[in-house]
Amino acid sequence: MGPEVHNEALEKALRESAGGCTEELRSRIFSELLRGRLIVEVAGPPAGPQAGLSLIGVRGPDGRRGLPVFTSRERLTLWKPEAGHAAAIPAQGLFGMARDAGFDAIVVNLPDPAWEISKADAALLAQGQVPGPRDAQVRCEIRPAPAALPAAALDFARGKLITLPEVSCAYFFTLAFADSPPGLALGVGLSIHPETWKSACGAIEKSLAGMPPLAEGFRVIPLEKEMLKAVRRLGLRVLDR
Repeated sequence: MGPEVHNEALEKALRESAGGCTEELRSRIFSELLRGRLIVEVAGPPAGPQAGLSLIGVRGPDGRRGLPVFTSRERLTLWKPEAGHAAAIPAQGLFGMARDAGFDAIVVNLPDPAWEISKADAALLAQGQVPGPRDAQVRCEIRPAPAALPAAALDFARGKLITLPEVSCAYFFTLAFADSPPGLALGVGLSIHPETWKSACGAIEKSLAGMPPLAEGFRVIPLEKEMLKAVRRLGLRVLDR
């Protein structure tokens, strides 16, 4: 007999995902994961606190290390009949253990259907956070604009942007992505349809071509509502109307 867990809602959501996964269903799966406990194979019997557990992982053909986890002991046995010791661990704590152990991915309910959780998503789940939509998961950080930004550049940008009624606000700030060096950005609030934001920012960037030289990698980006509060707090205002 192994540890017993009950993850009926999670298993139902995972079955639904086999036919295609919407962002709403993906979010539901992550939420159910955080509510439950998961079964994981361990090297020996638990000797007390979770910190004493040694998780058993697998290595994929691409060399990545994955941690198989299961919604029930039966699921583990289906995948690996000879599995020995297993532990039932609250999912959030298990994601933290996997992160600390350096696993590249977590795979739920091998062999099929299996649900793979990326390293980045597992890190968020370890903090009790439900990962956002896949197309919004480029990690970035908003920082203050450089103190040495030329006043002439600020005046030039203001003179150009104030003539554009679709620009509601504009701020210089530093944008740092997780996988690239930080760079100077001009964030603009736009009162036009989001589908036209990209082309509008391209046009604004061209109109600023005569601006005094700025740092390499300078870009113009639209300010979504979620970014605006931080940019107003940390950025250098060009205009805000």
